[in-house]
Amino acid sequence: MHENLEELDLSHNQISDPCEIDQLGTCFKLQKLSLAGNPISRIRYYRRLVVHFLPQLRELDGLAVTPADQAPIGEHLLNR
Repeated sequence: MHENLEELDLSHNQISDPCEIDQLGTCFKLQKLSLAGNPISRIRYYRRLVVHFLPQLRELDGLAVTPADQAPIGEHLLNR
């Protein structure tokens, strides 16, 4: 069932670890995700991290994913 999710609103929860986002990697059809109001949204390079784990996203927190969001991230950012 989750593999068919296209939109998911997880705003205002307590998501703080990028590894929690990685768990959404099996949601291959996920296009729109909201994580606004979560501790993770205050992490530097937050949008790039999320798009790294979910490259199929087209919208994050109500804003279109941009080429800057799709820029590769360094390994040091993944090991936080």
